[in-house]
Amino acid sequence: MNTPPLLILATLAFWGWQTGHLVYGILAGCLLESSRLVKARWSLTQADFNRLCNVCAVLFLGVGAFLAFNEGTVSFNDFFVNAGRRPEAMRQAGRSALYWFQWFPMIFLPMMVGQVFNERSKMGLATFSWWLRRQEARDLHSKLPREELDVTYAYFALGLLASSAATEHTKSFYYGVALLMGWALWPLRTRRYSVVAWSAAFLIVAAGGYTGHVGLIQLQKKLEDMNVRWFSRFSGLGFGDKESRTRMGAIGNIKGSDNIALRLRTDGGPPPELLREASYSTYFQKVWNNPPVRRAVGSVFPESDQET
Repeated sequence: MNTPPLLILATLAFWGWQTGHLVYGILAGCLLESSRLVKARWSLTQADFNRLCNVCAVLFLGVGAFLAFNEGTVSFNDFFVNAGRRPEAMRQAGRSALYWFQWFPMIFLPMMVGQVFNERSKMGLATFSWWLRRQEARDLHSKLPREELDVTYAYFALGLLASSAATEHTKSFYYGVALLMGWALWPLRTRRYSVVAWSAAFLIVAAGGYTGHVGLIQLQKKLEDMNVRWFSRFSGLGFGDKESRTRMGAIGNIKGSDNIALRLRTDGGPPPELLREASYSTYFQKVWNNPPVRRAVGSVFPESDQET
């Protein structure tokens, strides 16, 4: 591997710590770092790497489908028909996507193992392109560039991306990411500037990134605290405070769900006895609305104490 020693192990351990899979992260990291000590190597061909890529693609799609059908209990109607279930459907879909991202290092681990234990420690570009594979099958590969690449740094970035998919983050998360990034960039630093100048520039960038990191966390909390009515405005299926159309005379589904549709934060005070989203004053042809009130106001004169 062309990454610094123990960097992949530290990255996978950090991934396991953030996502709750510390044992898997340490075992996978030790397996990959052992290639520096084990001298035995495989002689994998391009066809072997193509098969490894196909295996990882099947795992990629299979894990995503498994999480979509087993972790979530939402349907198509919950997203586009039932406005009351849409916020919960969005939350469950988000949780499934986060779990999917968290397992990326394990999904692509077979391809990484194949590279680090191969004789050349690289794989051809055809591994990631089915078009190049078809060209090679037609014996036209001699006209194409036979470039190879090492994906260890890409796998390092994938580990950091999967670490960021954890449900909860503390300050230690950003400190860990900054430390790993500095560790990875240290061998690639330019020799034109001194170590002090490079370290100062890195600290400035890290401090600016931390400011953006805190801002994104606050933005996320703001979005999570917004009313469910905010989400319904984008669908066009929610209610309006000026008009609401009823379905009297039509047969509908009985709403017997106990799902949470709205959360109220009272900041320590007692909650109100009644939560009202809107009120209407007139009803005409299955439509409740609030017509503008027009009142005739006459002249107002002060009362006189003396009778005229």
